[in-house]
Amino acid sequence: MSKIAEAIKSGLTPPMMVALAALIVASSGSAYAGVKLSMNSVGTPQIKNGAVKTSKLGRDVKRKLNKGGPQGPQGERGPQGVPGQNGRDGQRGMQGPAGTVNWNTVYEVVASRTGTGSMTATCTGDDQVLFGTTSANSDYFVSLASRGNGGREWGVTIQSSPGVVSKAIAYCVPN
Repeated sequence: MSKIAEAIKSGLTPPMMVALAALIVASSGSAYAGVKLSMNSVGTPQIKNGAVKTSKLGRDVKRKLNKGGPQGPQGERGPQGVPGQNGRDGQRGMQGPAGTVNWNTVYEVVASRTGTGSMTATCTGDDQVLFGTTSANSDYFVSLASRGNGGREWGVTIQSSPGVVSKAIAYCVPN
């Protein structure tokens, strides 16, 4: 017998024999799988849940997993938020004219015309137009009405049918 065979025989115990047999069977299975399994032949049905850990995955697979899916539908509107604080007060406006209107001194100035066109009711001297209005004996449309000439005039431009008599009425207050 050779020295190798004698060394194996002398150290060969029953537990050692079982270990060697397990090693031979395990090695032959891996070798068989490496030779007999074709590329991409192991898929989802062959892998048990939890058998593959993230650390075993390639970079491209990890990138695809981290990308996320498509955006879902928009959710319902949330509740109304708490009202914010009031803003700061603005700057104080200019002082208005003193006093009140003495309605006993207000007088009316009337300008009239027939058909479409402009007319102006003018207060006397430096008196001011307090407000103005228009009237007519039929349908008409005011396209412009304004105070002019430093507040002394009430000008009105109207559109109406021929024969319609309209008036620009200025209510004036002495200055």
